[in-house]
Amino acid sequence: MTTLTKLRGVVHGRIIELHEDINLPEGTEITVDIAVPNVAENVAVLPPELEAVCGALADLGDEVDEFNRWYREARQADTCREIDPE
Repeated sequence: MTTLTKLRGVVHGRIIELHEDINLPEGTEITVDIAVPNVAENVAVLPPELEAVCGALADLGDEVDEFNRWYREARQADTCREIDPE
C-alpha cells in the first residue's frame, strides 16, 4: 500500500530539506515526485514607489555600478561622511 503525503521543502544541492518532520524510520526508502512552483508565485510584490525607483535605475546600469564601487571604496577607507542638508 502506498501513502501519499504532500510536503514542501527547499533544495540544497542533492539534499531536500523539508519544512516539517516526517515520522519515518531512518533509512526508509521513499519515492519523490518533484513539483516546482511557478516562479511568479515566488516573486515579492514591490510597493509602487519602490517599483518606480527600480524602473528608473534600470537604464543607469553603468552609473549605478560606478557609484556602488565608489561607495564600497569610501566605506573601506572610512572616508564616507553624511552630507549636511543645510
